[in-house]
Amino acid sequence: MEERPIHYPHYTPVPRANTQYWNLSTGSHIAYSVYDPPAGMPVKPEPIVFVHGGPGFRAFDTDHAFYSQFTQDGFRVYLFDQVGSGLSGQLAQGSNYTVERFVADLEAIREQIGAERLILIGHSWGGTLIAHYAAAYPDHVANLVFHSPGGIWDWKSAPFEDQRTARVKMALPPTRIMAAIMLSHVSVVATANLVPQDEFGDWIMTVNDPGELVCEGERSKLPIGFTPVNLAGMNAYPLLVAGRELNDPKMDVRSQLGRVHAPAIMLTSQCDFVPWTEQSQYKQSIPGLHNYYFTESGHFINFSQPEKLTVLIRSFLLDQPPPFSPYEGDTDPRPAIKP
Repeated sequence: MEERPIHYPHYTPVPRANTQYWNLSTGSHIAYSVYDPPAGMPVKPEPIVFVHGGPGFRAFDTDHAFYSQFTQDGFRVYLFDQVGSGLSGQLAQGSNYTVERFVADLEAIREQIGAERLILIGHSWGGTLIAHYAAAYPDHVANLVFHSPGGIWDWKSAPFEDQRTARVKMALPPTRIMAAIMLSHVSVVATANLVPQDEFGDWIMTVNDPGELVCEGERSKLPIGFTPVNLAGMNAYPLLVAGRELNDPKMDVRSQLGRVHAPAIMLTSQCDFVPWTEQSQYKQSIPGLHNYYFTESGHFINFSQPEKLTVLIRSFLLDQPPPFSPYEGDTDPRPAIKP
């Protein structure tokens, strides 16, 4: 018997009051918001562009609230939903969500903004993406902030360390979704014919547990309102394509990152599920990068220690002394996982 599509709860992303759209030279239709400094304050020439995680997630309300505060320092701040997710348009073919496409979109955004160089803040997969962008366009990068980044490449080298988080163990996908995941190893085009982008995204919404973003026993630190409505617009195909592509040796751009001389910091935390073997790639690859380690914080450090994170990022952006010393060791600073 043929299995019919499963109708999961569907949440439509709602535009913000300041949502605007770019039609990029790449063909992507991108939703974005821009935040300007207070009236009368000079605008710094290099804007901040926040690059969200996933791939296939979106810039959340919490991201807009946290990063827009740096307008108070004279920065113009942009947040956008990557192609295929959130309020941005989907690509016709799920197989086109490649790392190369995401890098090309980011360069097209720089051209659209009209800035010679960007201050890039990448969270999770966003850190991976801005690393690949910096490798391709080192002269267009002013500063780099890697917030709980995923690996530069080789994502399959170590499993996620969910034991550090408050995540509840996920049940096995239904047969239809499982078949689509298996089929995607052979043909993403065929997978999209079986499970469309919206259906796959709605399934992700039903199994996504925000508990993975904070430490075990600290669900109370999740922001009020961090609900499916605010997470609407997820898309599994960018993860299937770009995420899997990052295991290909040709995606190892670490040697190219040696050409990047923009100031760079990495923000890591005690309860992040991303393994240290992935995050240590940044310190090994980017000249002069400093790693700032936060205890008692998870994948979104701003959920647990927003004030401390704000002061650190502000000091970095304004080229001021940091409020605390970086962790310069090569070994994993986090406690060992309990068996």
